[in-house]
Amino acid sequence: MAIRHIYEMERLEFEHIAKKIRPRLKNKAFLILHDEDEAEDIVQDALLKLWTVRNRLDEYQSIEALAMVMTQRLSLDVLKRRRYDTYKGEEPQEMEYSPHEELERIESDTRVDAILAQLPDKQSAILRMKHIDMLETNEIAKILGMKDGTVRIILMRARNKVKELFLNNKR
Repeated sequence: MAIRHIYEMERLEFEHIAKKIRPRLKNKAFLILHDEDEAEDIVQDALLKLWTVRNRLDEYQSIEALAMVMTQRLSLDVLKRRRYDTYKGEEPQEMEYSPHEELERIESDTRVDAILAQLPDKQSAILRMKHIDMLETNEIAKILGMKDGTVRIILMRARNKVKELFLNNKR
């Protein structure tokens, strides 16, 4: 009887959290997918994943931030599948580059990697979260347990450092 009571409290607490964050999750998925039904499916999947790890949620600074990241990644997976489906099951063809263009592309990628490697770890991580993971600054702040303004300052410094390093390496 006591075990059932604990489970019931856990379920009710989770339902309360899910009800609170569901609208933001759906909005995030809809902004990526532009499809109401797919957005709802993504939210259901994200909440199901949260439920399966409910015993470890206290390890995270923000359950909502975790759910937002899950929703974003699930939505991006759907976009990838859509692109694959547009090729009717065929692997997308890589773009053909001339040898000169290929060399320029490789040099550019190497240069960018070298510049990012020169950034302090925190700046590099926040820059990647913002521009690669496509997270908002408030989401990054929640994940890292920082204030939004602090994340914006670190992001600004990282961008300025990248610009400075890029211009210095260009010469």
